[in-house]
Amino acid sequence: MNKFFVGAAVVLLFVVGGVVIILKSESSTGTTSYSKSSVASTPVSACDVLTQNIAEQILGPNLTHPDANAGDNSTADLAVSNCSYMTQIDANAKSSGVDVMVRAATTNAGTQNNKNEFGAYTTAGATTVKGFGDDAFYDPTFHTLNVLKGGNWYIITSFADNVTNANLDSDKALAEQLILK
Repeated sequence: MNKFFVGAAVVLLFVVGGVVIILKSESSTGTTSYSKSSVASTPVSACDVLTQNIAEQILGPNLTHPDANAGDNSTADLAVSNCSYMTQIDANAKSSGVDVMVRAATTNAGTQNNKNEFGAYTTAGATTVKGFGDDAFYDPTFHTLNVLKGGNWYIITSFADNVTNANLDSDKALAEQLILK
């Protein structure tokens, strides 16, 4: 039973974080004018970015892969996806994991929305991180590294034993594997 709750808590943490970001972006789009022309590239899916091979390099083999479609909050301008991998929960109820949420722009309006919201979204203690994407910051409240690259917003976390152990160094190590520099 503890295995279910720990796994569900990890997925829920990122779904809630994504919903907060989506809701915040939807509330601000009423005051901003966007072009509705399409974006040239195909939207990026989180599980295309965070592959099982990358997860195994960080966590080792025998991983669980919670439902990647949980919390889909896509709009006409943004394709939102999430991908998580976790280790099996041990006898001490500990599990390590990696997670990526992607807000992929599907139109130029989505690209502009990501740029606007990324610049406006900060929590207490958020710090700028150099060397990743076009812009990046670490959010200590949600233990996430946020990277804006090519109009897409990547929300990344990597943790050992418990999601609250996620930190900037572990998130940066995952971002390097995802080639988000």
